Amino acid sequence: VAPYLSVSDDPRLLYHDVLVSIDKDRDLNNGLPSLWAYVFDYLNILPGATVLQVGAGVGYFTAILATLVSKDGSVIAYEIDSQLADRAKQNLKPYTQVEVRSGDATKSFQVPPLDAIVVCAGATHIPCHWLANLADGGHMMLPLTASDQKGFMMLLTRRADKFKVSSLGSCGFYHCEGARKATEERDLQEALHAHGGKAPDLDSLHLTSDTATPNNAWYIGDGFWISY
Repeated sequence: VAPYLSVSDDPRLLYHDVLVSIDKDRDLNNGLPSLWAYVFDYLNILPGATVLQVGAGVGYFTAILATLVSKDGSVIAYEIDSQLADRAKQNLKPYTQVEVRSGDATKSFQVPPLDAIVVCAGATHIPCHWLANLADGGHMMLPLTASDQKGFMMLLTRRADKFKVSSLGSCGFYHCEGARKATEERDLQEALHAHGGKAPDLDSLHLTSDTATPNNAWYIGDGFWISY
């Protein structure tokens, strides 16, 4: 779809199922509302929940998450671009349940147990501390993407020390800095190509590589693998 310039800055223009450009030169946008509504539904975010958002941008969907968790919950929103983080902080001032952090969410951080993790940029692997902070029964949505920014939306659910995964469909996302490796980009691209560019029926994320075999492993990363 060709981009266009809105006729004014009337906020009513945001209430459409369109991409809103954040940085045209970097091809960075807020994300399609219908896609995120679909994703949020699977995450089952309830009032009182604690949610981590990785890649807040200027806070467009952070505000939606804040509404879902209500004032009894909390949203911890990371944005690696300091200028965007400052804009998000300003935009989200009315939401007392939101904390915007300017920094790299792929590095270690202090957070309470998380009911949901929403990643708004494409990764090739999940940082270990994201999984460690995800509560039992919690959900994570992460775009798993290759070097061409294309891949699939992976839904992960934690059950004790088990991580069930499934695909919510194909997607394209801006890269998540700090959560990518060149070798994983290559291997993920090959795994997707083998299934027509899409993810097959998946089962679990495993945090060891010693039990992976060509018969049960769809994608093998650095210290983890995803099974059929």
